[in-house]
Amino acid sequence: MFRNIKIATIIIIATATMIGCKSHMPTWNSFDETALQKSIDNGQPTLIQVTAEWCANGIYIEDTVLNSPEAMALYSDLDMQLLKADLTHENSAIEKWLANNGIPENLPVYIYYAPGQKESPLVLRNGLTKQKLESFRR
Repeated sequence: MFRNIKIATIIIIATATMIGCKSHMPTWNSFDETALQKSIDNGQPTLIQVTAEWCANGIYIEDTVLNSPEAMALYSDLDMQLLKADLTHENSAIEKWLANNGIPENLPVYIYYAPGQKESPLVLRNGLTKQKLESFRR
C-alpha cells in the first residue's frame, strides 16, 4: 500500500512540475509581416524563430536556449517581441518573406532586429547559444 502511495505521489509531483514549467515558457506569436513591421517601426527588439516541429536542432535550441531562465529574463528586460515562423507545413507567405529577404530556408534560422534596426538584421543559422542571445542586450 505504501508503495502505491509513493508512486502516486511521484506522479503528482512530476505532473505538477511539468505544468509549472509550461507556465514559465515564453509566448511566441505567429509570424506575420505586419506584426514584424509594427515592432520594427516602434523600435521594439524582435526575435524571429524559423523552425518546424520535425526540426531536431530547432527543438533542442528551443528547449535549452530559448526557454531558459536567462532567455526569459532577457525577453522581459528588453520587452522583446517573439515571432515564430513555423514551417512544419508548407507556408508560402513565410517562404516568400524569407526569399525576399535573402534568408535561406535551412532550419532552424533565428533573425534578430535590434531596436531601431530596420535593415540588415542579425541572421543566425543553426546555432543560437545563451551567450549569443545575451549579446542582444548590447
